[in-house]
Amino acid sequence: MTAKKLIRVRPGKKVRIVVIDNSAVIRDALICLCASLPRLDVVGQAQDGIQGLEAIRRLRPDVITLDIRMPRMGGMEVLKTIKEKEIRCLAIVLSGVAERFYLQKCLALGAWLAFDKLTQIDELIQVLKSL
Repeated sequence: MTAKKLIRVRPGKKVRIVVIDNSAVIRDALICLCASLPRLDVVGQAQDGIQGLEAIRRLRPDVITLDIRMPRMGGMEVLKTIKEKEIRCLAIVLSGVAERFYLQKCLALGAWLAFDKLTQIDELIQVLKSL
């Protein structure tokens, strides 16, 4: 199923995104990438899962980008909480942990897509362009 069918964005409105990653370099790169795409609006950012969940609750994004390994609360715990609380947003998991096990576990926890942020940047860019 395409993102446009999964995201209910009113015509003329932008897709709202929250970037959650403990690396300031990765957060800044994702924010710059999203800012270059006219349909996307980064409405928030967080450096760990606890801040991420607060931003999701407060800002109600359509999409989140989510790192797996972060201090205080990792991405898998964020996904579990989103699922338990039935929060409506698409999660795109980005991980430097290329082991398929982690990426598959994230998909099983409800992530929409999962990418290795070291080797699958082109795929991520294509997905963001399609939103």
